[in-house]
Amino acid sequence: MTRIKVSSTVAAQIAGINKQRFNEAVAAGFYECAPRTAPGKTRMFDVNDVLALNVYRHLTEEGVIPAKAGPMTCELLHLLRAYPGHDRWLQVKDGFGRTTWIPADQFSANSEFISGVNIVSTRDWRIGDMLPRIIHEMEEAFYSVQHPDDRTDED
Repeated sequence: MTRIKVSSTVAAQIAGINKQRFNEAVAAGFYECAPRTAPGKTRMFDVNDVLALNVYRHLTEEGVIPAKAGPMTCELLHLLRAYPGHDRWLQVKDGFGRTTWIPADQFSANSEFISGVNIVSTRDWRIGDMLPRIIHEMEEAFYSVQHPDDRTDED
């Protein structure tokens, strides 16, 4: 996986999210896992940050309010960092409306309960299918930036 980081502007473009709406969610405390920054500095996003931002966009576009989508996404981001290498994650909702993320290879489709509570629904997030595009676009943005000193006289 790439070690490249991109600015919040580029991350928002790759994820297809409105940067202003995202900044509002961060300021409101709904998206607590946003990369840290200092006053006057831009947030820098790694590939997992951009992937999570993409998931957040999907959730909010489907009507999940930012106050719920943010914590759900941050839980996934934490798991992506803690358990790299899983191509698919299941978002499992129980009878109390709680969401749990589980690597797809650690979940049986026949399961009826999670932590002793009935399963209402599962959603399969194919992270492995999203990553190649995200990595490509991050690398393309990173390598397309040309410093003025790098220009030739013919430019």
